[in-house]
Amino acid sequence: MDGVQKLWWSVVFQALIDAKSSTNPSTPKEQNLNKLRKRHAIWWITSSNKDFYEVCSNANLDPDIIRESYLKFSSKGDAS
Repeated sequence: MDGVQKLWWSVVFQALIDAKSSTNPSTPKEQNLNKLRKRHAIWWITSSNKDFYEVCSNANLDPDIIRESYLKFSSKGDAS
């Protein structure tokens, strides 16, 4: 895996982390920002959008497998 591919892999990985985040920040502003990040990450992973497919392709990941895996593991807990 080259450096560029690692970068794109990190983008996908961070989105998965953001989508499953449940941290309790200390300030209301941080809480709102985390909620926004979480909602956007869930939308990005679960919707059929060109950017998600392109980023996964750049990371040499199958976007359908990433999405299916996220949905499978999210169904075991809170997906929102």
